[in-house]
Amino acid sequence: MSSLAKELVKKYSSFFIQKNLSIQIEGEWLVNSDQCWLSLAIEQLLNNAVKYTKEGGILIQIKPGEIRIQDTGIGILKEDVPRLFEHGFTGYNGRIQQKSTGLGLYLAKLILDKLEFQIAISSEIGEGTCVMIKKE
Repeated sequence: MSSLAKELVKKYSSFFIQKNLSIQIEGEWLVNSDQCWLSLAIEQLLNNAVKYTKEGGILIQIKPGEIRIQDTGIGILKEDVPRLFEHGFTGYNGRIQQKSTGLGLYLAKLILDKLEFQIAISSEIGEGTCVMIKKE
């Protein structure tokens, strides 16, 4: 799993450099899953982390059965969190910044559900967001 994460970080390296964001990958997990689809879902989550993080950085923690993507971004309103995976839903920050289509998290969850992973998001305004992916 760390090789998949490193590949995605490399793909987004210009954004990390442009925004002066730090990136850290910790741990390893040999997961038995469709790497193409899993990569697509994780890429969407990493894309959101980069998009909504203006300063600080992103930490990807990997351990057997779990992946966490933690950012120091703008955060998500508590009332928006339960609806994040709805088709077409755009949270307050996505609407204000006009950076959201309401499809990314919906598609990521759809893919992860098919691959039998669970996904959850916790967030605090001004502190950042943590996305947790677990294998069922």
